[in-house]
Amino acid sequence: MLIGLIATGCLSGGEPSDWVADFNSPTEDLTENWSIEGTGTAAIRAGALQLQETPDGVGVVLWTQREIAADFRLSFDLSFSNSRAIGVIFFAARASDGRDALADQAKRTGAYDDYIRGDLDSYSLSLHRYWPDGRNNPGSNLRRNSGFHLLDQALPDPCLAAEKIYRLEIEKQGAALTVWVDGKQTHHAVDDGSYGPPHGAGKIGFRLRGDVSCVMRIDNIRITER
Repeated sequence: MLIGLIATGCLSGGEPSDWVADFNSPTEDLTENWSIEGTGTAAIRAGALQLQETPDGVGVVLWTQREIAADFRLSFDLSFSNSRAIGVIFFAARASDGRDALADQAKRTGAYDDYIRGDLDSYSLSLHRYWPDGRNNPGSNLRRNSGFHLLDQALPDPCLAAEKIYRLEIEKQGAALTVWVDGKQTHHAVDDGSYGPPHGAGKIGFRLRGDVSCVMRIDNIRITER
């Protein structure tokens, strides 16, 4: 089970605050800090958070219940059990009318269009991009939603291999977005206002879409709010 988001700093006076998710506690309830939607399951197994699709599903998303500040750095371990699914990380997610991202959760099915062309604004990072039959969709994309606007692409995909643990870092500082994988910068973009003002504070979400055999594992999450 989850030992939730634990504050290790303070938010006052401009000081950074760290929030850490450690998945080794036998007592805490996953639902205390996370909210699931779509067609799939989320569970804590072997000391890691695991997402898995249901047969004939359209996608599963696990959101932080906590609102994350507009400027932050997110770091976490990520792996996939095979090459038959795609992973997406959403951040700075809010409803397009400014409400909480979870306000219309009941209306979303888990299908990708709910997140990229609907009433939800966010940035998204897609990686380990495989179709359920194992075909690869090349590259890793950083996008602005709603609207599915491509801000940056990394070729080749920096998280292509299955059964390998990658350390990801995603930083948002104002309009500047940067991603590192295993310490190497893979994406950088500035949301220059072409599609509206840069997104601010919001939720972080992890999405899996693919064959039921693929498990997406997430661990050692740290969020530093600035």
